[in-house]
Amino acid sequence: MDVKRICAKGIRAIFNPVALTYCIVDKKAKICSGTQMNYSSMGKYSYCGHNCFLLNCKIGAFVSIADNCRLGGGNAPNRKSVIFTGIS
Repeated sequence: MDVKRICAKGIRAIFNPVALTYCIVDKKAKICSGTQMNYSSMGKYSYCGHNCFLLNCKIGAFVSIADNCRLGGGNAPNRKSVIFTGIS
């Protein structure tokens, strides 16, 4: 690899670290720099790219998440089932 690329990658990891709050992450999972995870879990062999934000997420095994993704957020009420009939 190019020396400039290696230096840039190292600087990004040092000055933009991963922030985890109340998370369970498998030791075989990979979380890239700049990612914030809050109240979430991640299974084995999963990958989360750079600069992501995850809130209240349950990520299973063998899942890949791209860079700059925003997951979670508000909780929609899911106690009632919704049935679509196709009639308007």
